[in-house]
Amino acid sequence: MRALGPLILIAELAARQGIDLYAVRANGRSIHDAPRFLVGAIADPSKISRYAPEPQYLKSLQPGSSEHAWAEFYVRRFPEASARSLLTAPLCNRRLGGNATVYAAPVR
Repeated sequence: MRALGPLILIAELAARQGIDLYAVRANGRSIHDAPRFLVGAIADPSKISRYAPEPQYLKSLQPGSSEHAWAEFYVRRFPEASARSLLTAPLCNRRLGGNATVYAAPVR
């Protein structure tokens, strides 16, 4: 989960250079699988037990958490994405450069 923010920002930077990392598939997977898995795991933590048998603390991953600042960029590009459910408030995350809600806002 911690790598998802930088991964989405890398994909956004690459898109500005004409490289579509969102379209890349490896071993039948794409970047889209990570947000889908995360949203599903927040809704049903038993999905994580296959990968981490110890109980996981997911309180910090509830919708509106600053850990989901990446979703501002992702949902802007993919409005139908399930990650939209994570955006319940403006999000700011220092690791991702600050106020992601402002950064991801459409340019007028």
